[in-house]
Amino acid sequence: MAYAGANFVDPSTGQPLLGTATINRDVDFTKNNSLRYFESVILHEFTHILGFSNYIFEKYIHNYKIKTDNDGIKRAYINSATVLNVAKKYFNCPTIDGVGLEEYGGEGTFGSHWEEKILLGDIMCGVMYEEEQAISEFTLAFKYFSLNFDNLSGFNAPIGFDKSR
Repeated sequence: MAYAGANFVDPSTGQPLLGTATINRDVDFTKNNSLRYFESVILHEFTHILGFSNYIFEKYIHNYKIKTDNDGIKRAYINSATVLNVAKKYFNCPTIDGVGLEEYGGEGTFGSHWEEKILLGDIMCGVMYEEEQAISEFTLAFKYFSLNFDNLSGFNAPIGFDKSR
């Protein structure tokens, strides 16, 4: 459907300065929610340009870790203070030490999207559904667009993961 990324970043900060997006315009707009889906795809891809990408994470963000689990699967995590604060509140888990990123897919997917099993429905999951996608506090807490959530009541849409499990 689409792909995007930063083409040029500030070498000292890693802040993206220039990026490109390729969007397939062959969307069937006769389907329900097709315009909303297309808007979500564009927002998702532009968020990659803004720095939500394993390339940016690996080179410039020190709060990005890759671990190999006991089952031999490489898993990537974001463990920045802002993302961890959101995770501790959301999952009611004061000891959480990272929020998982996608562990499957090619170089454009692995580590460049939130893990769908954890944050299903977030705009930055690697799979987009025709249902509405949420811009969750997790994505908003990411390094380049971190916000103070104390004054954002009602802004954040719920994501689909059952946090009680």
